[in-house]
Amino acid sequence: MVTETELNSQLHIENFEFSYKDIKVLDKISLRLQKGEVMAVIGKSGSGKSTLLKCISTLLKVSNGNAFLNGQKFIENGENIFEPWEIRQRIVIVFQEYNLFPNFTVLENVKIALEKVKGIEKNSAIHLATSICEKLNLSDLLKKYPNEISGGQAQRVALARALVLKPQILLLDEVTSAIDPSTILNVISAINELKNAEETKYTSIILVTHNIRFAVDYSDQIAFLHEGAIHEQLNAKEFLNNAKSPITQEYIRDSKYFI
Repeated sequence: MVTETELNSQLHIENFEFSYKDIKVLDKISLRLQKGEVMAVIGKSGSGKSTLLKCISTLLKVSNGNAFLNGQKFIENGENIFEPWEIRQRIVIVFQEYNLFPNFTVLENVKIALEKVKGIEKNSAIHLATSICEKLNLSDLLKKYPNEISGGQAQRVALARALVLKPQILLLDEVTSAIDPSTILNVISAINELKNAEETKYTSIILVTHNIRFAVDYSDQIAFLHEGAIHEQLNAKEFLNNAKSPITQEYIRDSKYFI
């Protein structure tokens, strides 16, 4: 029986657990995300942030836990109910390494997801890919290859490739950490532009970041992950001043995480 709370949440995960060999990486993680909401997941390196995103997208298999998308269960007691390709059309992850195909142009990198995942014919795929690239200010780069563009531009291409699928959930793994600081604002601007676009404004986002200022300014809520467990989850605007956990407070005081 699906509860009313689960029905009202776009994404709901409960009691996610994941272990690598004998090490517990995620320990009873529960999160709830409303339609169009942005959640930032922060924490020190090794706290399980990227692992959490991979488990949500079913790239990694949890050992226990349930997950619901728009009230429909897709993970039950750690078992995937649907085929991975079915989930990954609706929950899309963007890695900090971009993972662009080096032998494909920008346009080809974006449209391949439409052709291979959605089964859209070539001309329609080109049209849709070109449209999303225009929204991300990539129109002048369509014929260029990944080694001919900057890190910030490559990150925009990775975002375009994800968003062209019109996912319900977008998972961003440190999308501002591997690029020159001067281009971070361009990437943030691109995300904000798409949040206001008609076709993507209902896409919910979970972003992993070390940058507290980015998390506070951009997200609706912040979850602090420590040693695989959530120590704090607050409204983003309250996070810096109202965190109760001593571990969270120590993290906030450590100025290097504001960079």
